[in-house]
Amino acid sequence: MVKPTVTLDRKIFELTRAVAITHEVPLRDLIEETLLAAFIGEEAFHPSEQDEIDMLSKLYLPDLDKLAERRLRGGILTRMRRPKRRRKRRPKDEPTKTGT
Repeated sequence: MVKPTVTLDRKIFELTRAVAITHEVPLRDLIEETLLAAFIGEEAFHPSEQDEIDMLSKLYLPDLDKLAERRLRGGILTRMRRPKRRRKRRPKDEPTKTGT
């Protein structure tokens, strides 16, 4: 098991936490199961649970449709991202430039 740090929109986090509390499951399990369902192309929630989630989303995230439309317009993996800067790594056996 790993403990990654993930940055989420505050409202999305609150909605996810509310769904976890409502269904009495740990937040970690809810996120894992939702991601697994998304990766294999299945529905993450039973249709009877979807009504509760819709109600919670209207409370916590009233503009969910606009947010989803903006973020998923071209597909989740096709959005433009800034490339991360990578620092050059020096070999372990190379001495530092300070002269030691």
